[in-house]
Amino acid sequence: MANNLPLRHLLDLERRCRRYASGLPQKIEVKKRWIGVGYRIADQHILSPLGEIQEILDYPSVTKLPSSKPWFHGIANVRGTLLPVIDLQSFLGLEPVQIGRRSKIMRIGMGGVQAGLLAPEIYGMKRFIQDNKSDAAQSDYSGDISRFISEKFEMDEGQWGVFSMKMLSEDANFFQILR
Repeated sequence: MANNLPLRHLLDLERRCRRYASGLPQKIEVKKRWIGVGYRIADQHILSPLGEIQEILDYPSVTKLPSSKPWFHGIANVRGTLLPVIDLQSFLGLEPVQIGRRSKIMRIGMGGVQAGLLAPEIYGMKRFIQDNKSDAAQSDYSGDISRFISEKFEMDEGQWGVFSMKMLSEDANFFQILR
């Protein structure tokens, strides 16, 4: 009997441990997130992938170029780099941006193309669940903006179109700044 005493204590200890032990953690499915920069074009909520926007700037001092199209504001010197400043809303065939305290410049650099795109309002970084992304219909957007949007996110506060800065920088009209 004395030889079984340690074994009984161990069995009793095991039984008590199993009774009071918490279960193993449940497998939690982690949903992939999509991160972008949110901004407004006219009355539409727009996003661009975070990697396509280098920085957000206040509206800089701009030197106008003669005979340029109305959507081309001119050239700005940003920390020693000459940056063409373009009214994105006007370029897309919509009303020009009224420059105010909320209007900002999104600096892009795609395939050697550096540009500053004026937007009436920048919302900052936005996070979405990748599974909530769907194809966008061209009828969802006004002006030429639909040419650069192929996907969207549907959220409680509305629809967010994903605008491709890469497609914009490859567009031939983007380089036609003279009248």
